[in-house]
Amino acid sequence: EQEHKADNLGFQILSNACYDPEKALQIFGNMQAFTDKMKEKGYGVMVPMLNTHPMDEDRYRAQMEKLDSNRGVYKENGCNESLIERFYNIWNTPHPVPRQPAEATRLSRSWLK
Repeated sequence: EQEHKADNLGFQILSNACYDPEKALQIFGNMQAFTDKMKEKGYGVMVPMLNTHPMDEDRYRAQMEKLDSNRGVYKENGCNESLIERFYNIWNTPHPVPRQPAEATRLSRSWLK
């Protein structure tokens, strides 16, 4: 259960940070395939991380079900735009002109969020 909660939070953070949630899900698929192949060959799990962070079909399926939600967050943040489109949109968005230096710092920090 803790792994599922960590996965959910991780995927939300990745989506908010403009990392493609589909690519992150591909990593899960690769980990699952690697684990299956090692077990199939009789090696067990040779990667220490997979001993403490077991990869199973339920974890993959759970994130697959949340993919649309994470993709929505990804798009809401403008992550699906190209770098040129994002720069253009930021550049052409009107920003308030600060009246005092302290306000300038506060406004620039809030704008970067």
